[in-house]
Amino acid sequence: MNNYVESTNLSAVQFSLESAKTMEDACSHIIDNDVGIINFTYCRTFNNGTRLYLCDHSEWIKHYINNSLHEDIAHCEFYTPGNDLKYTLWTGFKEDKVFSAGRDFCNWWYDLIIYERNQNYIDYFNFISHTDNPQIINYYLNNLDKLKQKVQIFKEKASDLIDPTDKRKLIVSKHWKSFDKLPKNPLFDPHKTADFINKTKIL
Repeated sequence: MNNYVESTNLSAVQFSLESAKTMEDACSHIIDNDVGIINFTYCRTFNNGTRLYLCDHSEWIKHYINNSLHEDIAHCEFYTPGNDLKYTLWTGFKEDKVFSAGRDFCNWWYDLIIYERNQNYIDYFNFISHTDNPQIINYYLNNLDKLKQKVQIFKEKASDLIDPTDKRKLIVSKHWKSFDKLPKNPLFDPHKTADFINKTKIL
């Protein structure tokens, strides 16, 4: 780990690693190998740039922090939703080193994000599938209400984990802009989605 991680974010990394098994239990109702949902991540990003990041894949957590992927501000800016955005797909993003790392290190690609925006923070709920499962996009689009229900169950099961009161849980970014200075990205573009579905012939 670099010095910045050791001095500023070590406790947050340790918490994420120690909570991986508890996180796995909290999202057990979400993982569905028959459909192809293989992982689930949760992130709460505050307006000041601190974030609580949880995943049931401990090796990914270490890779994410050790490679300073949390400091990729261009990724964070593009990843932050516009005011009315509730969903987006990884396929709607421009590929960057964070998405590339997820693909190359974990074999992740087809991801649906559900956003919940609050005054001072945004919650991100990521449903993740393999790189060879494009047909899951069709499942996502036809089961948004079901997936939102799963998110609510997760929040109940993981209430202690996602409680940010203990500041040692929070990852700190060195270079962060407040939400009002970030671009507004309408990433859940129905034309892009329809085009993607047509090209992959999953309808």
